[in-house]
Amino acid sequence: MDIAYFLSKAFWFLARPGNLLMLIILLGTLVAWIRPTKSGRTWLTSLSALLLFVSFAPVYTWIARPLEERFPPPASLPAKIDGILVLGGYSSSRIADRTGLLEINGAADRIVLSAALARRHPEARLMIAGRSERHPTLSAWLADMGIDGSRIAYAPEARNTIEEAALSYRKVQPGPNEVWLLVTSAQHMPRAVGIFRKIGWPLIPYPVDYQTADIELLADWPDVAANLAGIGVVLKEWVGLVAYYAMGRTDELFPGPET
Repeated sequence: MDIAYFLSKAFWFLARPGNLLMLIILLGTLVAWIRPTKSGRTWLTSLSALLLFVSFAPVYTWIARPLEERFPPPASLPAKIDGILVLGGYSSSRIADRTGLLEINGAADRIVLSAALARRHPEARLMIAGRSERHPTLSAWLADMGIDGSRIAYAPEARNTIEEAALSYRKVQPGPNEVWLLVTSAQHMPRAVGIFRKIGWPLIPYPVDYQTADIELLADWPDVAANLAGIGVVLKEWVGLVAYYAMGRTDELFPGPET
């Protein structure tokens, strides 16, 4: 087993906001039972205040918007596109194995818009990266979209963005003058671009799957679970940016458009 990969997953299990709050609740409850004094009440009161803040304040939008706006959608594309690279994370092969159907999640824009781009640019190859993305249901769906299977390559061994970049580059072997699009979620684009730049593969960022809207306080009923889930996704990107820069996986702390 890859120890670094396992440790990164274990760390994020503990650091994910929902899990972290659960641990705080358990610890506060334990303190309240062992020492039923002010300490236990302080823990639980602080946690309640934090949950109220997360429920009513647009914390998710505050921390997600800088990521989403880092790379704007391209105003125009070159007349000829050599390839389209879409990163994984939009489907579940385990559910597909059980149901026999293509199961895509909230990041469906990645594959849907990649298929649309492939139809618009029939000269382009389509590189699909991701551990769960090489599945017969996906191949069948792409065929239904009118995309010839001979144009498609897969990197199903990739477990994270670093492996997606390395394996895709190895399979595609792009020429120095080839034009490739990089399709992934807008919040994930800065980290992805930094990784591809590091390996020497410049691609045109094509962000999709935007998740934030203009802030309207109390426009919707508070949803603690949804807010925590969203905050967890965004924090993972920010932590990933710092970690990858510290480990030398990227050359920029917060990659942005080239000037």
